[in-house]
Amino acid sequence: MILPALEFIDPELILFADVDGKVVGWFPGIPTMNEVLIHLNGLRHPWDTLRLAKYARLKPKCQAVKSIAVVPEHWDTGAGVLLFDEMARRAAAKGYQWADLSLTGEDNLDTFLLAHRMGAKIYKRFRFYRKQLEAR
Repeated sequence: MILPALEFIDPELILFADVDGKVVGWFPGIPTMNEVLIHLNGLRHPWDTLRLAKYARLKPKCQAVKSIAVVPEHWDTGAGVLLFDEMARRAAAKGYQWADLSLTGEDNLDTFLLAHRMGAKIYKRFRFYRKQLEAR
């Protein structure tokens, strides 16, 4: 029995920014379930789901933020800053010790600078490479 994904999602950590009733940004935060799954060495066997029930009660220390989006016409309005600030307050109140923004591209300078000003530190980098493929 695998626990439903909804049990891992906290609606208070899914933030939306709106201006005059129109959504202009969003910032979802979810617990880093890798802190639970690392104890299971994957879910390769049926009995691993029994162990999942035991470890699923652990409270992750990290919050994963895999996307922050603000529509371009609101980039310079402070919407991103407000989303970051509100997320930091809510996550700290819930006991999270740090956030993982690892999928922020290094070419996304606005988000990088904003995260850096909020105290974020680089601990790993992901890069995207492009190669033209030809049919044979």
